[in-house]
Parts: sequence; structure tokens; C-alpha cells
Amino acid sequence: MCPQRRRRNASSVVDNIVNNHVHNNLPIYLLYLPDMKLVRRSTVKMLIGPAITRMVDVYLTAQDNPIQQEEYIKQMVKDATAYAIFSHRWLDEGELTFQDLSKLKSINVAGLSLLINRPKSELKGLHGAEILHQAMDSTANRYAKRNGREVFRKLQEICHYLSGQDHCAPGLVKLVKFCEAALRCQCNYVWLDTGCINKESSAEHEESIRSMFGWYRNSKICIVHLGETITPLTMLQDPWFTRGWTLQELLAPKVIKFFSQSWRPITAKPNDKISDEELGIPLWNVISGITGIPEVQLVNFEPGIIDVRERMVWASKRITTRIEDMAYCLIGIFNIPLSIAYGEGTIAFYRLQVEIVQRSHDRGLFAWNGSPSSDNSMFAAGPEAFFPLQGSLLTTGGEVAVSADPTYALTNYGLRIPLSVYDVVKQGDKYKLDRLGMEVELQLQTQGEKLSIGILGNGSRKTSLAILLKPISTDAIGSQRQYERITTHYVIELPRSNWKAPEVIFIK
Repeated sequence: MCPQRRRRNASSVVDNIVNNHVHNNLPIYLLYLPDMKLVRRSTVKMLIGPAITRMVDVYLTAQDNPIQQEEYIKQMVKDATAYAIFSHRWLDEGELTFQDLSKLKSINVAGLSLLINRPKSELKGLHGAEILHQAMDSTANRYAKRNGREVFRKLQEICHYLSGQDHCAPGLVKLVKFCEAALRCQCNYVWLDTGCINKESSAEHEESIRSMFGWYRNSKICIVHLGETITPLTMLQDPWFTRGWTLQELLAPKVIKFFSQSWRPITAKPNDKISDEELGIPLWNVISGITGIPEVQLVNFEPGIIDVRERMVWASKRITTRIEDMAYCLIGIFNIPLSIAYGEGTIAFYRLQVEIVQRSHDRGLFAWNGSPSSDNSMFAAGPEAFFPLQGSLLTTGGEVAVSADPTYALTNYGLRIPLSVYDVVKQGDKYKLDRLGMEVELQLQTQGEKLSIGILGNGSRKTSLAILLKPISTDAIGSQRQYERITTHYVIELPRSNWKAPEVIFIK
């Protein structure tokens, strides 16, 4: 094969690898630090042009093992497009928006100098975005383009000047500190959720939310700013550990670095996911105590429909500003598709559970205490209903687990599920399971209702878990009965027993 044809073939292979990585693994927008310019991922390919030429040369030097060479090229592409990603708690005001970052490319260095030297009285009362806009020029300054690092240095000067002022631009300060840390990690690109998502485009906004877990996982490093942590000993009180979105930002990255309020590294390690004894005890042991997440999951988390209930418990004490985000922030953790529809409220969490039910036979999803979903009484209204539970839930209780039908599905008659069902009989002031005589402690708000108990599964070696049911119809769908879950009693612990074979019922 002639040299020109060999080079064309090599260029085609490298081009396919680059396109696949850029369009499938990179965020839609990145901030390019040398020019402080917000760029689309398609532009990144042009920016790494010289690196692509080197990749072609490397590919041509070793044709003996093309598969090995392609893996090497993939790593080169990843290195050339390496980006740092930011995790932080949002400020009440002062965060830089996508529109603010879009204007960074036309910063006028002379204008920045004038701004720095303006009297404090003239700056009083200006918000972060206004201060930033006053540093802009309507046309891109050639000097700024040629000397991006100088622009960056001027931004640092502004932040240093404003950092102690009541009227400071806190989002700008945070951006520059983040960019400083990214440059020390040899990253020319950065991504931050406040400024790199174009919310004016519904399609881009939805793609960003659904892809965010992957973007955190594909980053070279995740830089975490603990805004209210002064020393490692005060991490326990930091609100970063109470937010919904930061759960995936904690679990997804392969490399993560924590910084305190003053942007001092929490540890001396370049990667905080590597064990560090500097604090007296490993950092991840501390974080595990704060979050309730096992250390092995913190360090080596894999997304998917496994340990469903345990993962819901991780989110149970976290909050989001928007109700829907409590479901959306779990999309990546469970690795499931879910459309984004702001305004749907608690329906989002119901839809999340429905998607999980279609892919899992883990009945732990039904073991919760709290408010039920308005769409089906077997589903929780939110993750706050889930609580820590020892042991695992089997498909059914007792000796019939092997032969029991493990399937369940959501139908137009409700949740179709096989359960061992016992009627509850009141004898004096006590309740007993019909035909079993086992006493059950119940605190009912109404008297005289006909009630049943469905055995959900095994809670531990000695107990079984059950839910309280109210019959709706004894013959609603052929011979299969229809129930509604009673929400005055959510999960009941009973002694383990050889429960009767389950029957298929429907729960609305």
C-alpha cells in the first residue's frame, strides 16, 4: 500500500475515534481556559488539531497490532480533551450563567484594569453579573485572544480585590478558583453546571440532565468545593452532603479532590479516592459516616438497577430546590432513561420507580414508611420514605421462596404481584392473622375495616416484612383480588414463618 493511502486509512481510523469520543463522552459545552472561551464539543476537535496529527503519526508507526494501537489512540484522545468538572453547592445569588460565560471570550484586558482601580464607592451594590458585564467589550480584543493567560491573571486580580467585599461577585470568585485548580491538574477544559448548560434550549437542557452522571464519570478530575468546611473536622456540617445532585457528583467520578471554604485541599493526595491517613482515619471513612454509604461504594461505585432500596436510602436525607430534581438526580445512579418534564412535581419520582419496577425484581422498593404516591399506593411519594433496613428482601418469605413467582408488573388494575396474604381477625383488643393465630400489633385510626396483611419478604434471619392491605373487591379480575395499601401502617415486622404459597393480587 502506498504511503499516501496508508496515511488516509490511518487518518480515517483516528478521525472515527475522535468523533466517537467528542460527541459521546464530552459535555455539550466546555470552558476553554487558554482563551477563557465557552466552546461547543464540536469545536474541541478543531482545538486539538495538532494532537490529532500526532495520533495519526503514532498509528502509522505500529501496524502490527491495530487493536492495541486503537486503544492507545483512544487514550491519547482522552488525554487531549481532558476536562475538570466542578461540584459545589449553588449560591442563593451571584452564580454565573451560561450567558455570562458566553461573554467571557470578549473580555477587554484594559477594561479589567480600569475596573480593578475603580473606587469602591462606584462598585457598591453591583451584583456579580453586572461586575462581569462591565469588564466586557462589544468586540473581541485581539490582545486578549493572543494572551488568554493574561486575561486569566486579570480575572484573578479582580477576585482578589473583590473577595472581601459585600458587593463581590461570588460566582466569579468561585469560577476563577475552580479554574486555578483545574490548571494545576493539567486540564485545558472545565465544566460547571451553573454556566455550561444552555437552559434556553430545552433539548440541550434535557440532554445535560440525562447525561450528567456520564460527564462526571468521564472527567479527568472532579473538583469539589465544600463552601462551609473550614477544616476536615467540620465536614460533617457542610450542606454539600445534604443536596440531591451532589450524590451522583460524589459517586460518579473516578478521581475527586475536595477543597475547603478557603480553597485549601482537604488532603495532600492528588486523588481523594485513594486512602489517606492524614486525618487520623481515612477520608472515605469520614464521608461514609456522614452519608451512610459504604466505603466500597464510595470508591468503586457502578450505576445500575442493583441494591435499589439501599440506593434510595442514600438519597433519603437529601433535598433539592425543585421537587422533580429529586427523581432526576437519581437517573444516572440507576442508569435508566427518564424524560425531563419540569412542572410534573412528585409524578417524576413515581415515574422513576415505574422504570425501576420494569427492570428489577427487588421488592425492597416497596419497603418504605411515609407518604404514598398519588398514582399508586405501593410506591413512595419521595426518597425520604426509605429507611435503613438490615438484611435483604427475598422474593417471598419462608420455604416457598424457591418455587414462588418472582415477577410483578404495573397494569391498569394496579400493581400485579404475588404475595402470601392473610386476613386480619380482631379478637378483643388484639389482632391475629387468620388461620395462623400469630398476633400483630396494629394502631388503626378506624375500626371495623376488613383488613389483610401481605408478606413482602424477609427482613432478616428472624423477621419477615409485611404490608397492611384493604380489600377493594374480592373478585375484581377473575379470581384475583384487588387491594389498596393502608398507609396508617407501612411496613410491619413479623416473626419468620413458613408462609403459605403466594397468590397473585392487584394493588391500586
